[in-house]
Amino acid sequence: MARSLAATHGVDSGMKDTIDAIRAHTNGHGADVVIDAVGRPETYKQVFYARDLAGTVERLAGCMRVRRPARISR
Repeated sequence: MARSLAATHGVDSGMKDTIDAIRAHTNGHGADVVIDAVGRPETYKQVFYARDLAGTVERLAGCMRVRRPARISR
């Protein structure tokens, strides 16, 4: 998916350590732009450390509330 959006590299976080993989692709600097599409605290920590010091973090997830259906008992 990342390449279809014009990214130069994509990292499958389920296959390897995400931060190490991004640092390897960027000669240890970190990514210019990192996108958090999950919105969990652990993924935010990953994107924060995977970015370059002057890099940008975009959070796409966590901006909408998920509403659960109400349970109705009699």
